[in-house]
Amino acid sequence: MSALADKLPDILPEALAAARAIQHEYSRAEALSALADKLPPELLLEALAAARAIQDEDHRAYALSAFAEKLPPELLLETLVAARAILYEDSHAEALSALADKLPDILPEALAAAKAIQDEYSRVIALSALADKL
Repeated sequence: MSALADKLPDILPEALAAARAIQHEYSRAEALSALADKLPPELLLEALAAARAIQDEDHRAYALSAFAEKLPPELLLETLVAARAILYEDSHAEALSALADKLPDILPEALAAAKAIQDEYSRVIALSALADKL
């Protein structure tokens, strides 16, 4: 879908609609993430809403993280609220880490979330992702 969006930018609304219609949440998160860098600002709100609607926290964090770099300031706080609502500790840390580049004030929160991860391997991955932001 991403390759098609590069070739035909005028079909981006249709590509986003197709991504939103995908029933399998992981596949929907993948499709939304692939489109994140391609979407014009007027479609970002719709795409962000689709990402926030994903029920599985891992998949939602993955999709939200893909949008973090592309979002304008007015959508960052809405995304931060969604990231903070994620209860699964790995996914919570992943989403906060992705937002930390654009919202450096949340670095302490992202670091605390990463340090709180119980699984040692997952904690290492989360802390490594934050290392270049500190």
